[in-house]
Amino acid sequence: MIARAITPPGRARRFDARFFLGFAEEALLDARSPRPCAELEDVHWVRLSDAFGLDLPAVTRFVLAEAQSALGDPHLAPAFLKMAHGASVVSRL
Repeated sequence: MIARAITPPGRARRFDARFFLGFAEEALLDARSPRPCAELEDVHWVRLSDAFGLDLPAVTRFVLAEAQSALGDPHLAPAFLKMAHGASVVSRL
């Protein structure tokens, strides 16, 4: 696990998500394209360096930065992102 994030209270949709980093060559991947659904409209792989140029939510950018940091330091403790008193708070697990 490289990060955990909890959606701020009061949002219509909330999540408590854990994010993992792995190597594609070692994962059991289904090479077929995913079936269309409401959540997955334009699914494709991008390089980490290219992902920062995409229009992404702040939490996604945060997790990508954590992935980049974890690749440079595999012993880095996972980050925990949550809201406290109206501000984002990051701690290490």
